[in-house]
Amino acid sequence: MYILLPFAEDASMRRLYLLITLLLFAQSAFSQRITDFYKTADEYDFAVERAGQIIGTQHAVCNGWQVNGTDSLLAFTMQTKTAYAHGGNTFNLDIACEVGYLPIGLPKTYQYTLSLLSTKVSHTGEFGDSSYSGRTIRMGVTQPVSYHMRRHAILFDNNFALQWEIAVLPVSRLASGDSVIAETVIPQLNQAMKFTVYSLPDEMITYEGKQISARTFRVDPANQILYFDGSGRLLKAYDPTQKITVRRLAVGEKAEIASESWFAVFMKRLPIYGLLAAFAATWFLALAYRDAKRLDVVVMIVASAVLYWLSLQLLTPLQNAYFGMAFDPRAASSSIYIVLLGSAFLFALVEELTKFVCVFLRSLLKMGHNLRLGIALGVACGAGFALMQAANLLAFTPSGAAAVPADLVQKFLSIGLNTATGALIGFLIIARWPWAFYLIPIGIKTLFNWLPFFVQKGSLRPASYSLLTFVLTALTLVALYLLYRRAQPLKSSGRIETSR
Repeated sequence: MYILLPFAEDASMRRLYLLITLLLFAQSAFSQRITDFYKTADEYDFAVERAGQIIGTQHAVCNGWQVNGTDSLLAFTMQTKTAYAHGGNTFNLDIACEVGYLPIGLPKTYQYTLSLLSTKVSHTGEFGDSSYSGRTIRMGVTQPVSYHMRRHAILFDNNFALQWEIAVLPVSRLASGDSVIAETVIPQLNQAMKFTVYSLPDEMITYEGKQISARTFRVDPANQILYFDGSGRLLKAYDPTQKITVRRLAVGEKAEIASESWFAVFMKRLPIYGLLAAFAATWFLALAYRDAKRLDVVVMIVASAVLYWLSLQLLTPLQNAYFGMAFDPRAASSSIYIVLLGSAFLFALVEELTKFVCVFLRSLLKMGHNLRLGIALGVACGAGFALMQAANLLAFTPSGAAAVPADLVQKFLSIGLNTATGALIGFLIIARWPWAFYLIPIGIKTLFNWLPFFVQKGSLRPASYSLLTFVLTALTLVALYLLYRRAQPLKSSGRIETSR
């Protein structure tokens, strides 16, 4: 059964009656018990966990009733800190927000401040009976936001579990097997969309050391499974795509983001690092075994590994500047996937530039037009770069094992792709072909860097991601082979030296 909340389009009279009954019950029950759920000065804490390790904390405080014009609002402040590893970098995401809810539990006022790297984003907005309007300021650029809905929308922003609890609470008595569709605003993503809340069979979960029967709901497309106790408290939220759990802390329980010494972490992860090194060696020997013992080839492996870490320092200001310009202040919203495509291109550009610099500097020394040597140097650069990137981006458990063993397959393929694009870069430098040919490895790496965003959103399965990585690697090697064959006439004419 589908129930539309808080809007209804063309539906049968039976569903309309169910909708009216649900709305009356939810609003009446919420307005009578809202102070039982949330009292002034009460605090609510959550821990954000991945692979059994705490990567973030959430803290909320009920500030009590406030007057906003003719409305009385129950006000909350919420703060979250999360440590992320993405794009070869580890960074903290800090968000603080303030929300004012009407007595029936619907949001009225909202504002947040987001700090990421050196970028700050602020937003203020207000919910109307059938609209949401506000403005977002990124790096001094003001972007107006305006959405029109059929009914009052709910708030389901990222990073705040207490918001999710308040949003779902009015329908927490929904019978198993039923579902609710709601118009939702997500200010942090600058989006308005329809969410469906599915009531699932009750599950047993552990809370405060006890087994508790929890009401279970799935929220699509938010990729969240929510677990409520009998009183309506959100005990746990789980994202099956990113495998992140948000867990409610018991009274008096504290959570701290995991922190260990660099050496201790390295020693725990050493076996996996060794496996990744074996992956890199496999690809290196497969593509450049004839020149594996050359000193300059070995130097390229070390140089590209070092330059990987330096490239991260270049990516940070580039990404900050890009995201500051990517959102059109004249538009109501921007396609997040198109924006992320531009981000993926910047990553690809810097990555391939790193390999280019290594091989280009070596080409300044005497080596003629030895295509085979150029490919070997590019393979070495790709292998060294890819090894450092894979070691930095792989998710680990607290014990040092791979958090998702299947990710090792993906890392093997991604190392192969980086090695193949490095080989292509090396070939193009030594062949001295026009710059347009460099768009081939850059374009392939852009597509590869774009794919993880679809995996995170649940639009692409990890297995499909690995398959596409294999396809991109194969395409790169095919392109290298065809270009190498095209260069053969140049060898016979004496313009390119034969390999020695």
